[in-house]
Amino acid sequence: MNESQDDLLDRRNSGSEPAENFGKRVRVARESLGKGQAWLSERLQTLGVPLSKTALSRLEGGYRAVKLSEAVVLCEVLDLDLNLRDLRGEQDELSALVDAAEERVAEASDAARAADLELDRAEQKRDARTLLRDAVQRPTESFEWQGTTQDLLSTAFGRDHGAARVALRAVGVPEEMLVDDRAGAFKRRGHFYKRLSLAEWLPNLTCVEDDEYGQHC
Repeated sequence: MNESQDDLLDRRNSGSEPAENFGKRVRVARESLGKGQAWLSERLQTLGVPLSKTALSRLEGGYRAVKLSEAVVLCEVLDLDLNLRDLRGEQDELSALVDAAEERVAEASDAARAADLELDRAEQKRDARTLLRDAVQRPTESFEWQGTTQDLLSTAFGRDHGAARVALRAVGVPEEMLVDDRAGAFKRRGHFYKRLSLAEWLPNLTCVEDDEYGQHC
């Protein structure tokens, strides 16, 4: 049934949520006794609470504010045990708080996972750069990278092509190979390094997965 404008106005003026919460509990308690609104209205009148069937219907629908004297008698008649939390709908508020807390926990968990990933990337970057530095500084020792040369350079330098060029110059890679075009070490308009063999300049460094392509670091 559609609400009239008067009903909507009464709902606003009734205190809305407390009235609705109390009205729902009254209706549920009455129906659990198998009684109709007419019976409850007559019972209330005998106890000095003149509440018509129409007024009771509006109360149960949350369209009419309940007086304290009416609430006391209704609780006695229907054997209801209500408190201010029930009237204020604090159970619903508690659920909302729990939902909000769970949402914050989920956001914190996502942030923690993102931080862990960022930390992992930072550690991998450090390890890759350390490997390159050690291979250059200790030419008599052997070093190994569990991936391709492209993976090694991408992990070590990412989009920082300037730092990559500095490192590769230190290794001895010719300047013409460090230009940003398809003939050089970098893909044009991309952050992935073109497949590049470092075997000529770092023979003591082996990139394991390069063997699949017939290349070595």
